[in-house]
Amino acid sequence: MKRQNAYDRLSFKKKLMLFSLLFSLIPVLLLGSAASMLASHSIQSEVNGKHDIALRQIADQVDSVLKRMEYLSIQIAGDVTIEKSVRLGITMDQLDALEATLEMVETISKYRSYSDVLFQVYLVYQRYDLVYSNRLGLLKTNEFPYNGVLNAKAPQATGARIVSSNTYPGQDDLLIVRPIGPSGSDGTLVMEVDMSSLYALLTAINLGNNSRVLAVNTEGRIVLSQNEDEIGTPLPGTLSNKLRTAASPFTDTLTMEDESYHLSSLRSAFNDWSYLILTPSSSLTVKSQQIRNLTWLIAGSIAFIWALIALFASHRLYVPIQTLLKRLPMLQKPTANSLAELDQFMQHMMETNERLTDELKQKQPMLKEHLLLQLLRGDITEADFALQSKRYDIHLPGPIFIVCVFEIDQLLHFKKSYPDKDRSLMMYSLSKLICEMGESLAPCITANPKPGQVAMILSAPYSSEEFPKQAETACHTIRLQIKEFFSFSVTASISNPYCNYSNIQAAYEEALDLLQYRLLLGSDIMIAPDAGEKLIVVQQSTREMVKRQKKIVKLIAEGMTDEAIDEFNCMLQELPLAAPAAKSVIGIFTNLLAEIDHCMEQFGWDLSELLSMSAYSRIHDAKSLDEVKAWFLDEFFPAFRTRYEKLNVSQQTKIVQQVIAYIHEHAEQECSLQEASRLCQLSTSQLSRIFKEEMNHNFIDYVMDHRMSKAKEWLAHSNMPIKDIAERLQYTNTQNFSRAFKQCTGKSPGQFRELARSTDHKAAASTMSDAL
Repeated sequence: MKRQNAYDRLSFKKKLMLFSLLFSLIPVLLLGSAASMLASHSIQSEVNGKHDIALRQIADQVDSVLKRMEYLSIQIAGDVTIEKSVRLGITMDQLDALEATLEMVETISKYRSYSDVLFQVYLVYQRYDLVYSNRLGLLKTNEFPYNGVLNAKAPQATGARIVSSNTYPGQDDLLIVRPIGPSGSDGTLVMEVDMSSLYALLTAINLGNNSRVLAVNTEGRIVLSQNEDEIGTPLPGTLSNKLRTAASPFTDTLTMEDESYHLSSLRSAFNDWSYLILTPSSSLTVKSQQIRNLTWLIAGSIAFIWALIALFASHRLYVPIQTLLKRLPMLQKPTANSLAELDQFMQHMMETNERLTDELKQKQPMLKEHLLLQLLRGDITEADFALQSKRYDIHLPGPIFIVCVFEIDQLLHFKKSYPDKDRSLMMYSLSKLICEMGESLAPCITANPKPGQVAMILSAPYSSEEFPKQAETACHTIRLQIKEFFSFSVTASISNPYCNYSNIQAAYEEALDLLQYRLLLGSDIMIAPDAGEKLIVVQQSTREMVKRQKKIVKLIAEGMTDEAIDEFNCMLQELPLAAPAAKSVIGIFTNLLAEIDHCMEQFGWDLSELLSMSAYSRIHDAKSLDEVKAWFLDEFFPAFRTRYEKLNVSQQTKIVQQVIAYIHEHAEQECSLQEASRLCQLSTSQLSRIFKEEMNHNFIDYVMDHRMSKAKEWLAHSNMPIKDIAERLQYTNTQNFSRAFKQCTGKSPGQFRELARSTDHKAAASTMSDAL
């Protein structure tokens, strides 16, 4: 116990000196004695043992790589995202399949990024006769480079098949073939494993004595070698037969290419590959003689030299550690164990580095988006952007640029239709669609400067007359594709070509200025740079029109409905000057509705609750200006007048209004007559009687009608699943909701959604036809 305490009290410097002497003198002396006696008798055993260790290490390393890749193939084939994609197929026509495809691509990218071995992934969609490759993209099955291999080595439903490299013509890499899904009938995973990592394991091994390391498959073909030219060639027939019949491990002497070799072999239990080490016998004989002659000379010299070095170096080796300790900040109070302090500091640095690396990876997309926004705002120099773009892999060579801005029409309706998480996903999908279609024309990048807006920067190597025309065509095509794949439309604007990164801000501002003409030209259009020239005549009238709209909103907010009607009539008289086209008129009225809707929202009013139908739909469905005028004067303004008049109704009406507000607020929660009675401080019978007298409906029927109205709105104007609608409206299951909805409307929820969307498309087409 005292000896242990005395050792612990030694300083690190003294411990270093002690171990330097021990580990330098004792091993050298022992090794010299043993080598002198056993050199001539044990050289062969030493070589065999060395080869056996080397072979086991090689087998363990290669098998470890192959096992990791097989385990990775199990993870990929069993991933629910991959199974879902294989089951649904790859198509742009179905949102579920599109989402599954995007998730599948991202999942494969993650698996490839996590692996330290390079590999390619092929997903065979057997139902759809398609093959997805992370390297080649989407292929037909007959275009799949390993289609013959797949047919010859079709995997069983219970596991995978490993196909060695060079088994088939043109197959340079190892293949892992595994079924996808429980049954394995939906698809097949083919992993193409790069053999360079396995080849690197062999080339890193240097056994000396001109030894060669090989790996041979069961057919007697070389699959790995330190000499790449040997890979794929067969072994001599006698050696190949011996490998198949002999027990593993075994050693032997053979003659090959007129030279005698010492052979050591080990068969892998994982894949039945045989690992060989071939050492020329002449090298072993020379080495044995050298060991006998030089062992004692070397041992004596080393012992003497290391005795001197140990004393001198133990002191010198401690100097850098001491110097380093003085320069580094310590995490705790200094101790006698200097090495422990350094280890603690390095551990802290490694943890900090890992944490910062993870944070950087998480924030990299945000940093990339921020860089693009700086470029659009002109807050970054050309030199800084060129430097930062390499860091974030932004490919925008230039020097000619065109900026296209896509903005969602009826943004307020878009925000109401989708929650925050769904809006982010929709904007991401929108940005990806625009970028992918833009890249078919020229190098491009996209950014989201503000909610509901996507900016696309197109790049060209030189200025030409065709580039702007091609950009306009591309923007028009993108806008039509967005309308086809999404439940909303966008308005696009395109700038003139600009030169150099510093002028991208000017191009972006020009596109934003053009986007303002949507008020006059209408929505769901593409605005070219010459749009401003066509509207110069009406700019002054437009300013007056905006002033009148603001005044109308102010009068409505103050409850002065009659004055608002007079101002509206004045606006109608000036409308021909400010709106030369039918779409312009729709844009002006739509903007007026949006301003009023926003104002009423501040009072807690919902525009849809004041009117019998959607105000925006009513404007877009109108066939003439007289029809729009009649709707405003006969329905829109009277609805506000009625609302203000009802503010002064009797106490009984106020109670009913309070109950209605409670119903509207709790439509997606538990809504009961008992809770409403408690809020109004009345008995349930009193409240039921008052509600029936005022509304001509009992409480339960009104709740049912209101929930059915919410369901109709969500079915017609959103992509919310029917199951989610049922849950939000407090139905226990989808069947109960569908039964109640059909009793109320005469149609199932799915039939109602199809009919509503078909009607919307026809109305939009009719409006566009009338405008043209």
